[in-house]
Amino acid sequence: MKLEALKLYLCPLLTYRQKLILIRELLETKTELKEKRIRDLLELSPGKRRILYQVLSDPQLRKKAEYLNSQYNIVTIIEDAYPKQLREIYRPPLVLFYEGRLELLSTQILAIVGSRNATKYGRQALDQIMPGLAYKNITICSGLARGIDSIAHRHTLGLNGNAVAVIGTGIDKVYPRENKSLQQLVAKKGLVLTEYLPGESPLAWHFPQRNRIIAGLSKAVLVIEAKERSGSLITAN
Repeated sequence: MKLEALKLYLCPLLTYRQKLILIRELLETKTELKEKRIRDLLELSPGKRRILYQVLSDPQLRKKAEYLNSQYNIVTIIEDAYPKQLREIYRPPLVLFYEGRLELLSTQILAIVGSRNATKYGRQALDQIMPGLAYKNITICSGLARGIDSIAHRHTLGLNGNAVAVIGTGIDKVYPRENKSLQQLVAKKGLVLTEYLPGESPLAWHFPQRNRIIAGLSKAVLVIEAKERSGSLITAN
């Protein structure tokens, strides 16, 4: 069923809502979707239904799903390994690409986010906060951005703690570029994940979308310095 979910995720004719409806049907039935069932679920006209079923039956779409599944670590929303708390958020990601220890998503997670232009105060605040969190085995989740995000990840790894980074690019991309070694270290010792296909670049709208995943994975969000209209406060809200 994983390949069927990947095919739906990759299908260019389906909206997010339609993909979610069909993938949830896969989750419930554990069987391949037939044309009649797709018709009943999506209420498509006969012409649109036939075109959609032709696309879903296209061997090239299956080959693309098989390639991604063979080349990357992927967990889909229909699998037991998919974090339960993410299924409850607005527009849950249908697919997560990851590198590292997926089991960290079952631990107690605290999101730490903040300004990309960290001040001395922000750094000192993290210096005081992080040792206690590491001692209590709290997993730290952030977005691997400049400033507070990166400092929090470095503190966590330096204290032999658990770090989870949710990125706004494909799993094979790094943004910002200066965080290449940090992203590699988080992937090696912790977990890096994304909802974006391999090869996808850092587009502006990716980051507010990424923030909903950070918040959804976490029991709480700690904001260390943020502007009034910032992504950090979007995450907290």
